[in-house]
Amino acid sequence: MRPKGGLADSANILMLIVGLTGGMGVGKSTVAGLLSDLGAEVVDVDALGRQILEPGGLAVSSIIDRFGSTVSSEDGGIDRTALASIVFGDGDQLSALEEISHPAINELLDKAVDDLEKPDSIVVYDMAVLVESRLGYETKHPYEVVVVVEAPMQERLDRLQDQRGIKREDALARIESQASDEERRAVAQFIIANGGDLDALVPPIPAPPQRSPAVSQPPSRRTMAYVLTNAMISLPALPALIYFGEQWGVAVQVVLAVFILVSTTMLVALL
Repeated sequence: MRPKGGLADSANILMLIVGLTGGMGVGKSTVAGLLSDLGAEVVDVDALGRQILEPGGLAVSSIIDRFGSTVSSEDGGIDRTALASIVFGDGDQLSALEEISHPAINELLDKAVDDLEKPDSIVVYDMAVLVESRLGYETKHPYEVVVVVEAPMQERLDRLQDQRGIKREDALARIESQASDEERRAVAQFIIANGGDLDALVPPIPAPPQRSPAVSQPPSRRTMAYVLTNAMISLPALPALIYFGEQWGVAVQVVLAVFILVSTTMLVALL
């Protein structure tokens, strides 16, 4: 199993790249949306997986060569239903598909990061398949921190049925086909417990400290607060707050992680 987190991005030493993952129904996309609203650059890895199968996509010709013309769609892309019927339940066929698709997705990931205008961006790879693959890891810009979103199984099944119309039996089968919570925890630095509603997921964010008027220093150009709430399942209900700042015209990011006992707050500060 890979170590926790990837290697630092030597090409962008001021950039922080986070791998955000979780199983079906845990609310991973909700967390990604919150981070995006607060200023993070979120890359939807699942969307890239669909993009490589579209007409002109990076993986189209190789997939047709490997699996035959029956997986080709009328518009020149890949018929995902036809392809799924071949690889579902067949480990060898699935591995063959991943050998084609994953390098193509990683290529798009690298391009997405290369295209960012700010070298000190906070980048989040929103990806369902992190533990099970090398997506986002064997790239020019690998993730450095892993954040796992979790929720109780009953809550996950309720969400999938109520929000996506997936029957409980089908949802459970699909969840069990994914990596387990234990496997995800093994590679995580942070675990977000998302068993409640949105208010429980996002605790109030304190205002950033104000600079004293007596200090003759220019104000920071931007201060952002990113919430990784209820980190560490073993320490329930501990909010985790991440602050990102840029001061004196030079991006300075220093990570301070403070883990205190059950009743206190875990604070990670990047200044």
